[in-house]
Amino acid sequence: RWDYQRSPSLCINCSLGCHTTASARYREIVRQEARYSEAVNGYFICDRGRHGFHYGRNDTRPRQPLIDGREVSTEEAIRNAREKLAAIVNSGGPDSVACLGSERSSLETQAMLRQLCQKKGWQGPSYFMDKSLAGRVKTAVSRLEPGLAVSLRDLESSDAVIVVGADPINEAPMLALAMRQAQRQGGKIAVIDPRPIFLPFDFTHLPVSLDEINLYLSALVKGAVAPELIATAGRDAAEFYQGAPPLEIVAGSLQEKVSAFTQELRVSQRVVVVCGTQIVRETTPALAADHAKLLGAAKKQGGLFYLLPQANSFGASFLASDEVSFLDILEGVEDGKVKGLILAENDPFYYFHDRQRLDLAIEKLDLLVVLDYLESAAVKKANVFLPVSTIYEAGGMFINQEGRLQAAPKGYLGGISIAQIGGGNHPPRVYGSDIPGGEVQAAYNFLNQMANGDPTEDDDTTRKSLLRWIADNIPGLGEIPHLDELAADGMRVSSFDAGLPHFSVNWQEEKNKGKVPEDSLEVILTDWTFGTEELSSFSPPLRKLERSPSASMHINDAARLRLAHENIIKIKLDEGDVEVDFWVEENMAPGVIILPRHRLLEWQKLKSLPKFVRFDEIEKVSA
Repeated sequence: RWDYQRSPSLCINCSLGCHTTASARYREIVRQEARYSEAVNGYFICDRGRHGFHYGRNDTRPRQPLIDGREVSTEEAIRNAREKLAAIVNSGGPDSVACLGSERSSLETQAMLRQLCQKKGWQGPSYFMDKSLAGRVKTAVSRLEPGLAVSLRDLESSDAVIVVGADPINEAPMLALAMRQAQRQGGKIAVIDPRPIFLPFDFTHLPVSLDEINLYLSALVKGAVAPELIATAGRDAAEFYQGAPPLEIVAGSLQEKVSAFTQELRVSQRVVVVCGTQIVRETTPALAADHAKLLGAAKKQGGLFYLLPQANSFGASFLASDEVSFLDILEGVEDGKVKGLILAENDPFYYFHDRQRLDLAIEKLDLLVVLDYLESAAVKKANVFLPVSTIYEAGGMFINQEGRLQAAPKGYLGGISIAQIGGGNHPPRVYGSDIPGGEVQAAYNFLNQMANGDPTEDDDTTRKSLLRWIADNIPGLGEIPHLDELAADGMRVSSFDAGLPHFSVNWQEEKNKGKVPEDSLEVILTDWTFGTEELSSFSPPLRKLERSPSASMHINDAARLRLAHENIIKIKLDEGDVEVDFWVEENMAPGVIILPRHRLLEWQKLKSLPKFVRFDEIEKVSA
């Protein structure tokens, strides 16, 4: 341990923002450990966080600027990008350039991209591949009011947790640990989700369709709250409560479970609603907030905890353009209106559900500029590529899913590791005056140079000017301390919008949902602990823990199709067939088929979401 450069850092493999200690040796990260945080992760981190750092030290990490695949100097790459962007703007106007940022980027990089789009008149930035997902995240962030938001450690002391449309083990493993701590102290846990959910403790699973999640949540809360307590919460809350569906809507097979949990909920005093944003319908995040408020009005100290897609989705929701989405940009590329595209730490080829459409569109661009530290499909297609620093080399600020602004200082100077340039594990006997590969910079610095010319200020000055710009231009963030002045557990920021309508759900509309096309299953794309998250997919130790991608289906649907566990099946999607291992599950909802967004599965053959496949579009390939 005495041979390491050790520094505090953050895990960015999910939205929880767990505190870590990163250890570097000979210009590469070699270890990541838990760092104690009173508010977030306590003493622990999950395996994905512990071993998910290898993307920063991978032998295949791109470290050399490129122009059309040819290695060039940083100065030449930046100058080339700047000149070509200027030519595109001169011929087509500012709207002919668009920017796509990333939910995994630091707040500084996200802010720089937003600043440049405003200053230059470029389209964007957009940060989300899916317009519906962007809406759900924005709703979650805008409804997370200070009195309701709870931390991971707060959740541990709750006596009841209702999880809505979230899979803790697969989406954010440390959430599962916090729920386990609550359960060990007598807390009761219910999960309303169509997927086959596993948790390492006793809990109540209500496997219902996506369209039934809202109704089951509402029935649970209504059954647990006394009407006389709601009378003091105002007319809107009272009407919302009266319109909520009764327990009678619950399917017969689930009535016993629901009744038992409702009884436990009635005597609880500290109830937390955990809401996912990945698979749920657009109305679910707002409804989760309404029910957390309703529980609070019923003197149950209601708390609200959202899960967001990536490490800085919260920051992305602050800084994303309201005028343009990724689909708008994609359509602009297809129509020839967008000629230049800047991708800042984002690989749409990894996330977008229609790979064929994306491939065809990108070919129409005059200029694709990519800034990243990952070896990706986008890097391979770039006209100009700039290799950028990781969180360990540049540091940065991130806002986790509860709205906690946290900082990771720079851990080491960067550069190509001794092992890679020397073929061994010992420094060379002859030293140079520079660091091999040390010209790599933070993405926000490269963006600044690409748009504004040669750098006139150092990294620290650029960061400070960005923070001032954020304070002046982004409502909700306000004055942000400099990175080294932020408290150890960070500070809460809020984008809560008191002007949004609360308790406004149309119950009749909710009750009329759930009509799946006849003889069809809804495709639900989901994450796994290992194999789907982008950064950890570069980790050799975690690849050993991945299991082969498989589709899951309820036992009754499988019987109808005469499919058995561990068959191989073929699913007909919009852009072609997908062959995948097949699992039969009892603890999941009927009427759906679960597909992981696994790196080894060709799931990106969907023209649009939601997607339904007919029974005759699913067939057995082999036993």
